[in-house]
Amino acid sequence: MKYIVLLGDGMADYPVDELGGKTPLEAARTANMDFMAREGTLGLVDTIPGGFKPGSDVANLSVLGYDPGTCYSGRGPLEAANMGIVLGPLDVAFRCNLVALGEGADPVMSDFTAGHITSPEAAAIIRDLDRELGSKDYQFFPGVSYRHLLVWRNGKAGMMPTASAVISDIVDISREILKDVSRLVPYRSLGEDIIDDIRLVPFSEIKTNYYFRFMAADKAGVLSKIAGILGEMNISIASVIQKGRKKEGAVPVVMTTHKARERDVQEALQRIDQLDIVHEPTVLIRIEDDRL
Repeated sequence: MKYIVLLGDGMADYPVDELGGKTPLEAARTANMDFMAREGTLGLVDTIPGGFKPGSDVANLSVLGYDPGTCYSGRGPLEAANMGIVLGPLDVAFRCNLVALGEGADPVMSDFTAGHITSPEAAAIIRDLDRELGSKDYQFFPGVSYRHLLVWRNGKAGMMPTASAVISDIVDISREILKDVSRLVPYRSLGEDIIDDIRLVPFSEIKTNYYFRFMAADKAGVLSKIAGILGEMNISIASVIQKGRKKEGAVPVVMTTHKARERDVQEALQRIDQLDIVHEPTVLIRIEDDRL
């Protein structure tokens, strides 16, 4: 049997002033999640065993059926396995993340993703580090975006307290190596004074195509009422499909639209959902496809 596991990692997000203090999830129309919650089985599970720090690495192992108490030894070995890097019994693997620091003699980390650095940019930096610091004992491997790997061959033979001192030295030396390579560091890492402001379009003003699924009464005039409201809100219909017929109850009516404004769509759906011919909240999916 095959299973699909969806993890809403970070989905709770933070409250946003523009949403009246609600988080994006609180403000969102969640018809699909509501359907799964209504029709499925709900429960709570503790994915962090006692003694472990809460984190996606430990939690994901638990979700996949592994016992972190017997098989978890840090993010480094997981990254190595993902990258196909073979570790010996005495090798130590460290996640080697690129980050952005602020200005000054004692800078504070300003972005743990190095400005969401691209993989090609990051690979160039990691190759520079490996060229300057790499050896038969220490090897740097480029990964994806800001996430990379440092392998200390036979490192377990000289672990604590040696390990913390070695890693501290590598971090300090890396900063010296990289501080003058502006061609490789994303602008976000170089200080806010050279960053151009980019205007973000309010979510209510975005324009895209939409998929609607109405559960409506199967009788004459239903489509005209729904289409009439959409037309009043300048929402152009691209296609319509009515699935099946029922003498009683509701039938699904599926529509796709041409590009429309989010604010207009939300207002239209609020009006449509209040019609006595619509039996359930409308399911909405945004479509990124210029062919519609």
